[in-house]
Amino acid sequence: MSQAQPIPHSYFNDHFSPVYLLLMPFYLLFPQPATLLVLQTLALAAGALPIYLLAREKLAPGFTRIGWVLAYFLFLPLAFINLFDFHELAFAVLPLGLALYFVERRQPVWFLLSLLAAFLVKEELPLVGLGFGLYVLLEKRDLKLGLGVLALSGLAFFSIVRLIIPAFGGGTPYAYFTARYAQLGNSPEQIVRTILTNPRKLAATLFQLQKLKFLLGIFGPVLGLTVLSGFGIVLVLPTLTILLLSNYAPQFAFTSHYSAPLIPLVVGTSIVGLARLRPHLQRTRSQRRRQSSQSAVDQFLRGHRPTIQPDSNENLAPNRSRTARTCPTGRVPPATRLPMRHPPMAPILTCPRRPSRAGTR
Repeated sequence: MSQAQPIPHSYFNDHFSPVYLLLMPFYLLFPQPATLLVLQTLALAAGALPIYLLAREKLAPGFTRIGWVLAYFLFLPLAFINLFDFHELAFAVLPLGLALYFVERRQPVWFLLSLLAAFLVKEELPLVGLGFGLYVLLEKRDLKLGLGVLALSGLAFFSIVRLIIPAFGGGTPYAYFTARYAQLGNSPEQIVRTILTNPRKLAATLFQLQKLKFLLGIFGPVLGLTVLSGFGIVLVLPTLTILLLSNYAPQFAFTSHYSAPLIPLVVGTSIVGLARLRPHLQRTRSQRRRQSSQSAVDQFLRGHRPTIQPDSNENLAPNRSRTARTCPTGRVPPATRLPMRHPPMAPILTCPRRPSRAGTR
């Protein structure tokens, strides 16, 4: 039984989550709810691995790499997901993180395997694959792989919601379009049509205070660095669309499990955004250092540039106060000449000679 179908039915008529089949052996060994909670915690903890690998790939050695792992574990939605019962979406964090890492490494085979693993978690995950297809197409400029991922993801989504899920319910259609998106339509086609033709209804659905708080809770902890990741922002758009167009409040509250697919994508694209920003910051610091050095040189040269005009008798007159400090006239014989390596500074360094005693007799 479920909220959408409050009658006994097959679970696969409610959600497509073959990942449960992988968990069954562990539950058979330890048939208690704590087993599922432990497995969920381990899955979320494992999600830190692709975050570290991506940080190592994109960022310079140092604490910054470990800092992103700490940011992942301190990410508020992650804690709420682990505390919010047991849900299959928690198992999407690791494969989605690996998919982003492998696409940045340009390893298509491992990327596709990670993406397919994510598709086995829940029926809406192929929509996230559409975001990956666009990212590969626009950011990586890989036409063949990008179009292939787009086609595979679209085919997987419609096959699941139109064929597989209804087949487990004797032809009963997928219930969640009507249950959670009724204000926009009862099918993907109607929802898309409403989005394109009725901007007022779309605005009324999106611009809600709770949804704004949700966005702040997701992107605030990473300082919105996702927007600096170039086309990386398309990776989070499918999940954001699913959550923000819904009329079901838990879907746009980061205290529930629905935001799980966003965690590796938001943190991962933030790392990519920071990696794109760092060269600019380094160039800015380098320019400031050069400007500071040039300014210091200019000041040094200006400070030692002779300012005495040859035609001015006043400038040629000795400064008695300075002479008294710098010239040991009592110990230097009158006929002594000081060696001058810098002739332009002679007017400054030359000491006035005291009149000879012989001349006064």
